[in-house]
Amino acid sequence: MRHDGFGGRVCALVNAMALAKKMNWPFKFSWPPMTTDSAFHSIDSVDEIFGKRFIDRFFDPNLSIRGFIRIENTPVTCEMIKAIECGERDGIFVTHIQGPIKTTIGVSISAADLAEAFARVEFSTKIQLALRASKNLRLRSTIAVHARHGDVVHGENRYRLFNYKYVPLAVVKQVVEHIRQLGKDVIFFSDHSATTKIMKEHYGLLTADDFCASESSSPQERTAFDIGLMARCGTIVGSQSIFAVAASMYGQVPIIDMLRYAKTNQLRSLIFEDLSACGDQYSPLEREQSLQWVATELTESL
Repeated sequence: MRHDGFGGRVCALVNAMALAKKMNWPFKFSWPPMTTDSAFHSIDSVDEIFGKRFIDRFFDPNLSIRGFIRIENTPVTCEMIKAIECGERDGIFVTHIQGPIKTTIGVSISAADLAEAFARVEFSTKIQLALRASKNLRLRSTIAVHARHGDVVHGENRYRLFNYKYVPLAVVKQVVEHIRQLGKDVIFFSDHSATTKIMKEHYGLLTADDFCASESSSPQERTAFDIGLMARCGTIVGSQSIFAVAASMYGQVPIIDMLRYAKTNQLRSLIFEDLSACGDQYSPLEREQSLQWVATELTESL
């Protein structure tokens, strides 16, 4: 199992479940503790996330992957299958999270297979209730916009320069305005509460709070509700955050990179203008992250 956040772990888990079903193989998973940026990730003990029957059937706290073949952004091949069948390797260790696993073995994993596997995950009662509450909503005419501004700006992941997971606040605003011009409603999601507050108070956007997501809910329940709510929308627009990918898998909803909505040749001036005009909306780290993003991602326009 992966060591990152809820979205990445769930995407890998459902991929592994889908592959195991197609190949008629046993499925097991582990659930290591979160060691960094726990404030921005909804990772709790396994019994807080999953139901007892699911844990009893599939959870192995001592799972060793030493003899396994790791699959992440690479296809499952016939050579791998032969190595497992002849006993040279013990199985496949799935860490793939970007959509369905690719294969060259005559067995394919589809988006529908991932959604079916997601539905077979037996979450804890509280998380099931959160997902059920979101499932009752009908929002196919609404676009979900997700901006990852928590760990990549304020947590330890800012040291890893995850620019592909980050979109500056000024660009997020432009994307929202573009969607509104198309006559579409927007629900805004972020792992950073201050960013969510800015977009709600200054731009009147809907958030999960407007759909009865209780403030007393645990972070895990809120995460499940947000994923479920996002999965009910017609389209997801976001940076390359696996949280949005998980919602896309769950609801079989198309996901579009946020920069496709932005006018790339105007981004540099747009960001500088917003930093100047709306400086009170930027924390020091958010301001520095925006400037760093311009310097490294828009070098050709400088």
